Amino acid sequence: MGIRKLDSSNYSTENMSETIPPFGVKNPTLSLYSTDDPVDKLHLVLVPLVSSAGVVFPKTSELPRSLTFEDNVLNGLANWNSLSQKLQCIPGFRTALSPNDISSQLHEVGAVFFSLTEGIDSNSEKSSVSQNSPSFPGSLGSLFDYFLSCLRVSSVHSAVFNIKVGEGSLIKRSRDGRNLARSLKSAFKRMQINTSFFLTDLSQPIGRALGNSLEIREAIEILKGSGPLDLLKLALELGSDMLLFADKTMSKGEAKEILKKKILSGDGLKKFREIIKAQKGDTRIIDNDSLLPFSEKRIKIRSSQTGFIQKINTRKLYSLYLKCVSQERKQTNSGTRGIGFVLQKQSGDWVKKGESLVEVHLNHKVSRSWTGDEFQEIFLISETSPPFQPLIIERI
Repeated sequence: MGIRKLDSSNYSTENMSETIPPFGVKNPTLSLYSTDDPVDKLHLVLVPLVSSAGVVFPKTSELPRSLTFEDNVLNGLANWNSLSQKLQCIPGFRTALSPNDISSQLHEVGAVFFSLTEGIDSNSEKSSVSQNSPSFPGSLGSLFDYFLSCLRVSSVHSAVFNIKVGEGSLIKRSRDGRNLARSLKSAFKRMQINTSFFLTDLSQPIGRALGNSLEIREAIEILKGSGPLDLLKLALELGSDMLLFADKTMSKGEAKEILKKKILSGDGLKKFREIIKAQKGDTRIIDNDSLLPFSEKRIKIRSSQTGFIQKINTRKLYSLYLKCVSQERKQTNSGTRGIGFVLQKQSGDWVKKGESLVEVHLNHKVSRSWTGDEFQEIFLISETSPPFQPLIIERI
């Protein structure tokens, strides 16, 4: 998909700082957005972690009802793997909050996950300036409108953007992601919103888990100081920029150290507990993840050959997840929140024939043959080690 560099002079120069904060929060707030937002599980880590460092962090948890993408896979994930779907795995957790509820929680807790309910969603649409917006093609135009709506409804003064490129993203080429980031940065600068943009590689999945309950558990593991290192590294990189915007520190290195200390001290996990309690969720899941709705069956998919994992086809992995969700929905009395995949190998890893590649979590009886065959196509294995691909390609 080619993305041309846009002329941001066509964009409205309306000053965001003149917008009345809809949630009554006078101090500057910050947020994080990504090109698969709000599916991105990174928010489950960063919202409590950055908030524990004293930053007010409102986060939308699903797409507005009026917004869809041309990409069917991303639409499917937005329907069945959104932040709202993940968080609602926590017994009792509510994301459908009133503006007063959101305001109170931001004042008392400093962070909130909220759905764009009818009143909030309509306010964000009214504030749109689409007639003056730069023209992005297809799904990227919808994505820009979503970013704009979220920035306005949350009244944030600074934001960090994770522009994902690669096999599993809307944007396949780094050049196109770079052009999109520069165009957005220029447009938001005219609105007096501070931004930073990270180009990150989505040639393989980030972290190990795919599936609502599994991703909640993975986020808790990160906040406890364990869990996948790639997800932790990305959280520290993006989160440290947010601390810089909030004037919590003067250097990137110091900001990372602050976040690391918040993990080691348990402050990040404590903040997640506070968020869960404020949104009527069961805080016992922090110490007892068996309270989450996990699936009944586990199937290990084993490698059919020996060698290095050259790549994991993220797009096919997402499509297979959605296929599993669809099959689960056809079964009577079976939920979909506990199903998913836990990767046990990543790109660059050495794997022996017969060794487990992934653990599949399902409720209904499934043929091992079709699951195994499709996973063998997702993992590309060869005799040579793949070239190194940095997770963070560039900061803009």
